[in-house]
Amino acid sequence: MDEFYADYFQALQHHPVASKVLEDKVLPETTEKVGVADLSNFEAVTSVIEKQANGAYSESPYALYHDLKLATGAQLIKLTIGSEPYGHIHGFFRYAVDLLLREAARFSLQPPLGPQDAGDAFLRSIVTNFEQISTDVDEYYGEAYYVVSQSGPLFTSITGKASIDPRETEVHGTVHTSKLLAHVNSTPETILGLVSSTPNNFPHPAVAPTELLSTFTAPCDTPLAATRFIENDAYKSFAPTHDDEGALVDATESVVQWLERAGPAKQPTQAAVPVSAPVSAPVSLPTSAPESSSQTPATVPVGFPSPAPSVISEESVFTGRELDQTSVQAGIDPLSLLAWTPANFIDDDELQAAADGTELKLAARLLAELQFRQRERLAAPTTDIDISDDEWRTAFKAQNVLARLVAEAGVSADLGARPSTKLPVLMRNYAGTLPTAEPKPQRLAQMPRRR
Repeated sequence: MDEFYADYFQALQHHPVASKVLEDKVLPETTEKVGVADLSNFEAVTSVIEKQANGAYSESPYALYHDLKLATGAQLIKLTIGSEPYGHIHGFFRYAVDLLLREAARFSLQPPLGPQDAGDAFLRSIVTNFEQISTDVDEYYGEAYYVVSQSGPLFTSITGKASIDPRETEVHGTVHTSKLLAHVNSTPETILGLVSSTPNNFPHPAVAPTELLSTFTAPCDTPLAATRFIENDAYKSFAPTHDDEGALVDATESVVQWLERAGPAKQPTQAAVPVSAPVSAPVSLPTSAPESSSQTPATVPVGFPSPAPSVISEESVFTGRELDQTSVQAGIDPLSLLAWTPANFIDDDELQAAADGTELKLAARLLAELQFRQRERLAAPTTDIDISDDEWRTAFKAQNVLARLVAEAGVSADLGARPSTKLPVLMRNYAGTLPTAEPKPQRLAQMPRRR
């Protein structure tokens, strides 16, 4: 827990109002049974930072949460409800609580894991503390103004009052306040199978699909993108790679890049293959050589007179052995050629970061740069999704740095959990309507009756 608290408070220090909440001495010596409304009855002698330095939270995460709640409430009661500084203080408290709950989820300490499932007494105590935090957070509420009219209550905007603020909101006249659970409105995703248009917009069932689609216009102005699935297993990564459906870095490009950067690309020139042999000394090719049977004479360039029929000399036949010998002499290893990938490059900044021990900062910078490039590419007003060389180069660099960090940390490849190999990524929800066929009841055929 001490290591977690060190990282936790280091993350909190980056918030603009962290020093005001954590360092101000607004807490009494003992805060177990003290509420925000009772702070005025006690003498303020310490702060959250001082109690953390003295080890007061080493065995109780709930004690840290309770003191954060008291310190935040002491700052909120000094400000006007709904003001900008008030919102900053309240936002810091929510940020601090989210970090605590994320740490609990990372170690699977939140429900449904109960105290009876925990191993030792210390773990049961930690689980109980996180359950108390989760229960208290679930009881938070918002507050909104409303006016009772003849047709019922009319709700307006929320007041901006924090749920940990003990003060009552001042209202006048016919205006009242009401508590709102889940005051942040969440828009559910629209299921396409349950969306239908009004009956008067149904097209005729006899209309051809081509005619239907040519006249149909989506109600949204942005292009619609389908759901994509990202393959993520032991042999793939987040870096842009090549598959059979999209071309980015395939085997051919890998070979070309290796030949251009790691070895000289020597091809047989026109001078190595003569146009024709002298007519006066024709030499027939041996029929026993299998590689010479597939060769064809070179064509004569345009503008030269056609020479007499002749055959290619044995010395001019290219069998491929010369290229193999040239590759060996030039130092090109065929196995390295096949195993080469763009991730084999190592830039100077990677070597400098490895020497200085700043690979973590380099990885953070590369990931931020990669995210910026992806956001800039996706925001471009074009349907072209080709990834630039700089973007995939940055992705490979980040992958290499992260791989070295994981190797140095000694993280086992088997984490005890089997993640899903397909991660659905919903790019955009479609909240419009779809044209459907007009349903018509079918009447059964009846025989005419004679009267």
